[in-house]
Amino acid sequence: CPIALPEAVLPTGTYNGLRKHDYASFQCRALAKLTRSELLGAVAARLAGTSEIRLWHDQLLYKPPADPAKPTNVGWHTDRGYWKTCTSPKMLTAWIPFHDCDEQMGTICMIDGSHTWPDNTQALDFFSSDLEGLEKRFDTGGNPVVKVPVNLKLGEVSFHNCLTIHGSGPNHRDVPRRSIAVHLQDESNRWQEYNF
Repeated sequence: CPIALPEAVLPTGTYNGLRKHDYASFQCRALAKLTRSELLGAVAARLAGTSEIRLWHDQLLYKPPADPAKPTNVGWHTDRGYWKTCTSPKMLTAWIPFHDCDEQMGTICMIDGSHTWPDNTQALDFFSSDLEGLEKRFDTGGNPVVKVPVNLKLGEVSFHNCLTIHGSGPNHRDVPRRSIAVHLQDESNRWQEYNF
């Protein structure tokens, strides 16, 4: 079913850069209901092969229409690269757009099978707009790089493993791309010390 959120939680205006609002579900009841959905948890648990799923983190994301002077790509990265204090490689993310989202709008794009490649958690960067430069850093283990854009309709969700390389290109539409990333941890995940 389509996700109905109050306009107040959807960033508006003419800001010309990518915006990322962490822990948005702690500030808005509609987002809290969405991120804690039983259906979302059940699908995540099945995908992770675990009997328990916990909310780890969420990020409200806003990508404005493309501006040649200020690129708004999301750089190739793995979520695990930012979660080094976590023990589990089975954590995952549910990405939910708040409207139909396709390649023209700069939808999320996955590198097929990259969750099975050698470690790519160090050299990639969410905040870099240089997709070509980041792609040269992939450790493919000899595998081909196959990009899979995830075109979704309103109310659809995409799940990916924390080791999957993903990013997105510019939004070529005249309206902003709005979405939320819901990061989920499986039952086995624990804190571990990590020196950055």
